Amino acid sequence: MRPWRERVRRVGVAALGAAAAIAAAASAPSTVHAREKPSSFDVLDQHTTTITSFFDKARNVGGPGQPSRDVRPGLGFHLRNKADRQLWFEVSCLRCSDPYPGVTATKEAELAPGERAKFTFAQDTLVADVDYVFSVLVFADSSLRDTVERATTTMRINAAQFRYQYREIEDARQRIDDKTPRLDPRELPRAYEGIVLRDKFGITAKPVGGQFHGGTLVVRAEGLEYSTNSTTRSYGIAQIRDLAQRIGRTGHYIDVDYDEAGKTKRLRLEIALMSGHYVEYLDQVETSIREAIARRDSTPARKTD
Repeated sequence: MRPWRERVRRVGVAALGAAAAIAAAASAPSTVHAREKPSSFDVLDQHTTTITSFFDKARNVGGPGQPSRDVRPGLGFHLRNKADRQLWFEVSCLRCSDPYPGVTATKEAELAPGERAKFTFAQDTLVADVDYVFSVLVFADSSLRDTVERATTTMRINAAQFRYQYREIEDARQRIDDKTPRLDPRELPRAYEGIVLRDKFGITAKPVGGQFHGGTLVVRAEGLEYSTNSTTRSYGIAQIRDLAQRIGRTGHYIDVDYDEAGKTKRLRLEIALMSGHYVEYLDQVETSIREAIARRDSTPARKTD
């Protein structure tokens, strides 16, 4: 089975970008009704869920001066191919707000006989006791031109399920908040664990400390010290020329430009994949480094005789 692909459609225009989302399924049941019993598939295991997005330009999430994450509800179901041949399925949530307002969210799956796929759609909000309508198109070919069947499925959430789902959302938001340190990053020295350092760039370049666990960055008024089990690197505050937080293909990172023997070099700081930290953590790293720079620049230069 190939993993489902997600597509976004706007009338005449392809929407650009996508939100990186982490979905944790909740156990609240919902009711799914098929307006007509389809011949090629079954709708199974309907669910509601919480979906956490860490970067979403359309909702001002993750940009400069914006919240770094957004927890929203989601809903969906499993679909099983009950035909005796390979089929391609295209499922659209006609009133869902994912991934962008005003865009019909569409996901696809290629399923062998008896295989199933999970279709989940994020929402800005859930509404109780209304029908959420899903369009299901079934195709005989990967180009999605030979239509086998068209069907419509509706899903309805009652008031009790609605309350359950929003409790799950609040719990998810609290779990994120619990991982965010409350210490003032302007109080130095400050240590940050789970940080990846890169000072070489390119396809074959490896990060210091490994991208999964990283090392510890200590920000002092005198400079930066980065250490792992096998190495320690130091950068004096007088060496640092500039820094900027940026967003790239792999997420947020901080570029620090520094001087070494008259040449400008660059190191990059990222959050380790297994650290459990979020973008707020990187914001605090940047704040600490800027505080060290501010202290350096506000200290009068010593006079020499």
